[in-house]
Amino acid sequence: MAMMSKLAVALRSIFRRSRVERELDEELRFHLEMQTRENIRSGMSPQQASRRAALQLGGVEQTRERVREVRSGSLLLGWWQDFVYGLRMLRKQPLVTLIAGLTLAVGIGANSAFFSVVDGVLLSPLPYPEADRIVAVGNRWPGEDDDFTSLSLPEFLDLREHSDSFQSVAAYNVRSYNLSLGDAEAERVLGSMATPGIFGVLGTPATLGRTLEEGEEAPGADKVVVISHRLWTRIGADRSIIGRDLRLDGDQFQVVGVMPEGFHFPRQRTDLWLPHKIDSSRLPSRGSRNRRVVARLKPGLRLEQAQSEIDALAQSLSAEHPQHYGEGRGRGIALKPLLERTVGSVRQAMLVLLGAVGLLLLIACANVANLLLARGASRGPELAVRSAMGASRGRLVRQLLTESFLLSLFAGLAGLLLAWGGIEALRSLAGTGIPRIHEVDLDWRVLAFTLGASMATGLLAGIAPAWQGPRRSVHDTLKAEGRGQGGGAGLGLRRAIVVAEVALALVLLIGSGLLAQSFFKVLSVDAGLRTESIVTARINLSPSTYSSRHQAVDYFTRLAERIELDPRVREAGLINWLPFSGSNEDWTFGIEGYQPASAADEPGEQVRMADGAYFRVLGIPLLAGRVFDDSDRDGNPLTAVVSQSLARKYWGDESPVGRRIKIWGMNSGQPWTTVVGVVGDVRHRGLATEAPPILYFPYAQVKQLRANMAVVVHSALDPAQASDLIRREAQALDKNQPVYLVITMDEWVSRSLTQRRFNLYLLAAFSVMALLLALVGVSGVIAYFVSERTREIGIRMALGAQRRDILRMVLSQSARLTLQGAALGLAGAFALTRFMEGMLFQVSATEPIAYVGLTLLLVAISMLAAFVPARRAVRVSPLETFK
Repeated sequence: MAMMSKLAVALRSIFRRSRVERELDEELRFHLEMQTRENIRSGMSPQQASRRAALQLGGVEQTRERVREVRSGSLLLGWWQDFVYGLRMLRKQPLVTLIAGLTLAVGIGANSAFFSVVDGVLLSPLPYPEADRIVAVGNRWPGEDDDFTSLSLPEFLDLREHSDSFQSVAAYNVRSYNLSLGDAEAERVLGSMATPGIFGVLGTPATLGRTLEEGEEAPGADKVVVISHRLWTRIGADRSIIGRDLRLDGDQFQVVGVMPEGFHFPRQRTDLWLPHKIDSSRLPSRGSRNRRVVARLKPGLRLEQAQSEIDALAQSLSAEHPQHYGEGRGRGIALKPLLERTVGSVRQAMLVLLGAVGLLLLIACANVANLLLARGASRGPELAVRSAMGASRGRLVRQLLTESFLLSLFAGLAGLLLAWGGIEALRSLAGTGIPRIHEVDLDWRVLAFTLGASMATGLLAGIAPAWQGPRRSVHDTLKAEGRGQGGGAGLGLRRAIVVAEVALALVLLIGSGLLAQSFFKVLSVDAGLRTESIVTARINLSPSTYSSRHQAVDYFTRLAERIELDPRVREAGLINWLPFSGSNEDWTFGIEGYQPASAADEPGEQVRMADGAYFRVLGIPLLAGRVFDDSDRDGNPLTAVVSQSLARKYWGDESPVGRRIKIWGMNSGQPWTTVVGVVGDVRHRGLATEAPPILYFPYAQVKQLRANMAVVVHSALDPAQASDLIRREAQALDKNQPVYLVITMDEWVSRSLTQRRFNLYLLAAFSVMALLLALVGVSGVIAYFVSERTREIGIRMALGAQRRDILRMVLSQSARLTLQGAALGLAGAFALTRFMEGMLFQVSATEPIAYVGLTLLLVAISMLAAFVPARRAVRVSPLETFK
């Protein structure tokens, strides 16, 4: 013993003098000790033996380099051994490995799929060079719901002429065109009428030919068009297309350029870009704000600096044109990054859902940690024996973490496959309700996220079992094995993990419950119209073919009459902008006897052109007066119908029937229009949005009528038959006018709910998965509790305990865990659901029904989950516990 003590002192002295003690690991110390022992056996003293051992390893001056070599080799060898051993252990228990792997795969796959959506929609820059310099420009009116509106054409020209902050600026409109290709049936394509600077703002040149050029916006300039790569491919992908003509709305346009593949501004399906014609001698009113404007900031100029310059310009314009902007209204011009303007409406929901799917991954990690703790209990003897044979605690922790990392990497690969399928499902669910959803894909960022999530998951799921596993000594382990208790020391940690699972699951449940309650509130809203058995279709007549208003009125009147000839059709009506379609048009007007404070305060509301049948087809109630009839035609006195909210807004409790208004204001020179009826309100912008005040004009009288109308048909036909009827009759009148957007009114309503449905379905799916994982965790802990206390239960029953007493004892454990988790979950939900307020409709983020009801539901289901192991406990035979 004395010799060994002297040996230890000598070794410490050598290590201290060589200054490498902190770098020597257990493998190097083992080699030094073995060599020293060998030298002692050869007759050396302990001091000589230790010095000789150091020299034999390369000398004291070379020890540091030797340490690095030994350490590198031992670490690599050790990690490789851990890897091989980890694979063997995972293969040894395939069922546990499969369950844990699938659990983690679900969590990782859901996170990867939804991260790909968040990355593609919110995080990835727009697909234009230096996209961070591109801004959207709009009017800002403080106090209004939408504080960022489009600009009028005069405002855009002022901006282009007087602003020094922009490298280029452009205005555009989105509209569709009738495209005729030879003898083929005409089709409707989406296009953009833009000023030539649009491609400079976006920084994207044509891949063939050129883009629009300055001067092509002037009246009388050549009619040219730039087409998308998709349209170019569809019409033959001929590189000689430059200089050829396309027939759009009956006119010939020369193709001057083809844009690169993937360029779709401003919408995904945009296929055409035409010059925005500007006649400086006939500019529209400053109140006609229907031009969207984008600009590219000058290099090095910050958004705040540009905003300061634009604020000064807005003040100057307000002072110069007080009749349009009024005084003291705080009107301004706002700049927003184009990315924010594009995706701002979905940012909050996306971040909430990303947090929700992150909670799901935490629950999956907790569940797997519980599973690994249970497996670790059975490995107590193995770990204890390895420790007794010289394995350090760090080495054992490393081994267990390696197994956890291997499991998470395999789960990550499976999760990546789930994510690939999940992305397709998310695209389908989102439809057109989520901007940029078509840009979502599995790219290197998603792969990096999946790898990072897998590594983090391995650490989170494995740290508790790795920390708990090697803590017990051989003596304690053998004592526990002798009593038949292999891992009771980890029960407290497993309970804590289950409490956390229940808490996180309740947070998700309450969040999805609030969204579901909100969704059903939206569905219960009265839209103000009938949606059943209604089919709609849009038709845009080519201006060159239907150059006069009378021709357009005649076409649509005859179309409605032909459709009504079918005995199964009850009635067919006409409207220019359908409810829920997202299309609006605002006009200003003056009211007889109403004196606004200034011209800027003249009334301005949404306008629709319709016929009388439209109100009957959609079941919009007539509240006073009449709707339009055959007398409301060109040459007769002008008439209008107003919605109930507009009548209340401007005439209060008085009847507006017989009152007169003047389009474009009292000084416009327009003839008087008489209000002949009042109809019910319609929620044109969506079920969750208040019904706007609306002015209806008879389409046959309006001089500003565009040859762009929708037909609405109420019939006993099924949607497919009604669609065929509309197409057939439209083609019979003019085969060159395509019919498009042939869908039911129910489909329009459904489309308006796309984003809410997307949010609800995803959060509900995450909640259900979280609940199932939490219940598995509760059931597993109770089963473990029963197995640990089998002997005790047998003794209790032998001493006279009734089965109901045992059942109560076991279920009380489940109730305790669930209630503790529910208490934490309620606190977490109360704090976190505040971020959901913008996603809710007529529902508070602290709605008691959701909190109380879902908590009780969770407790009840948890008790049911615990009942199976509890029932097994009461069937324990006292004799079997002592075998």
